[in-house]
Amino acid sequence: MRILVVGAGALGGYFGGRLKDAGRDVTFLVRPRRAEQLAKTGLVIRSPRGDANIPQPATILAENLRAPFDLILLSCKAYDLQSAMDSFAPAVGANTAILPLLNGMKHMDLLAARFGADAMLGGQCVISATLDPQGHVLHLNDLHFVSYGEQIGPRHGNRGGIFRCKIRVAALHDDHAGNVGEVGDHCSGRGDHLRAARRSQRHHGRRRRPIAGRFIRGVLRDRCG
Repeated sequence: MRILVVGAGALGGYFGGRLKDAGRDVTFLVRPRRAEQLAKTGLVIRSPRGDANIPQPATILAENLRAPFDLILLSCKAYDLQSAMDSFAPAVGANTAILPLLNGMKHMDLLAARFGADAMLGGQCVISATLDPQGHVLHLNDLHFVSYGEQIGPRHGNRGGIFRCKIRVAALHDDHAGNVGEVGDHCSGRGDHLRAARRSQRHHGRRRRPIAGRFIRGVLRDRCG
């Protein structure tokens, strides 16, 4: 499965880096300055869950993007969404799935209007991360998981492969606390999406803080009504 990560900032760099470190076929869509930086220093992650150093990760500039990818992981800022859509549009093919990890919900409608609702996955991540002046990804807490699923209806196209992949991002410790992205393979709606998050909670051996659960449920209520 070919995965295109749009950007290599705090979120894209972290989750894309974990995928790459776990052996996935990952390419980062970046601007020239970031491409040059990554070529020189590599993608560096500093995390309580374990560091990662990925020398010369695969990068591509928007003007060189030609062929479609199987999965597009999108984690740009909301104000940069239009520019991001323009940049990765050539990578969207008939069977491409788009997984956005943005704050809010308006982006779902904008992306669906541009690329079609069938291309969209619902997704959410829980993490606190930033970039330092050297462009290293700094993970600031011990939360780092992704869950996703079809918005409605059964999976189709190449989605089965994505779900079977389970984006098992990394196993960093003996207690497997670093299995960042174990996502459920039966997520087909709001209830299953929540169950996937709860499976991740059990996997980490503890419940998430109540405020996180309330936030996630509130977002899903806003979207799914």
